[in-house]
Amino acid sequence: MRLEVRYTLSNLDTVPRTVLLMVDPWNEFVRYKPGVTIGDEVTLPNQSGIERRVRIPPHARILGTLTPDDMTELAIDLATAQNLLKHPPTDPNANVVGLINRAFNPQNRSTVFDPLVSPFIPQAVDGLTGFDLGLRTEEQATLAVEITVDVTDLAGNRAIPSGQAGTQYPIPGRVLSPPGAHLLN
Repeated sequence: MRLEVRYTLSNLDTVPRTVLLMVDPWNEFVRYKPGVTIGDEVTLPNQSGIERRVRIPPHARILGTLTPDDMTELAIDLATAQNLLKHPPTDPNANVVGLINRAFNPQNRSTVFDPLVSPFIPQAVDGLTGFDLGLRTEEQATLAVEITVDVTDLAGNRAIPSGQAGTQYPIPGRVLSPPGAHLLN
């Protein structure tokens, strides 16, 4: 399968807004929810699967695309996070939360060797079956979001054609989060 997501973010306010677009992946087994890590002095949000920060002028629209490469990387990052939790580093000082955040960091691509994360990329990667899309602003804002998801079945036998019956994957019931993350509703 090849996925491409096109989005439009519209600022309906009379002042500019800074918006963080966040995409968190699912596969047939888990749904990723990053949550926040609470420390002694500071609470930090964990890295979403994809994060794009944009500044939108008043009464303006921003168009963007998550390319098929971005979505493939998202699936690999989710599989890496699953593998890190199933088979954590043997070093007792290793920071699994930091490694998961590093895997999802947009500057970290699975096609470039990373000595900390690459050893945890599994041989087989489950395809994405969905994602959660969220928006975060620094202040109250009136925004609109539109998305279009293009799904291309490269093998010709994985997508259920419109109007036909078939087995569909439900939203996974199991949530995957970094260790110690506090989930926000």
